[in-house]
Amino acid sequence: KMTLTWQVDGMTVDKSLDGLTDVVTFVQWRLVGEDGTYVDPTGETFPNVASVYGSLRVGEPNPDDFTPYADLTESAVLTWVQTKFDSEMVPSKNPDDPEEMISKTELYERLVENELEENANPTTDNPALPWDEDDGE
Repeated sequence: KMTLTWQVDGMTVDKSLDGLTDVVTFVQWRLVGEDGTYVDPTGETFPNVASVYGSLRVGEPNPDDFTPYADLTESAVLTWVQTKFDSEMVPSKNPDDPEEMISKTELYERLVENELEENANPTTDNPALPWDEDDGE
């Protein structure tokens, strides 16, 4: 069964900003998808894992609602990331519906799901170049 997991890889802080200390300015996030295993063209079995990652600029800190760096939890920081991505609409690049707009959250989740699907059921290949093959002559 497919699982999608958001995680925080790292955070960038300003040591001092607006009278506050260690203010998170960027979150390095990653979305990891896992869906069992797949068999590659050589017959080897691998875990079917795909991921997408990026860096999100965090908005200005609110002095009245500021959590000290040492007290931050991963779930709290992921809430910042997902709240931002849920609110940002982007074209889905769906060829069947060119006007379709989806949230960035959904876009990233689709990218990972598509990569997992491509691993399991490849539509493309990278064969050896025909002129590099050793045909024994």
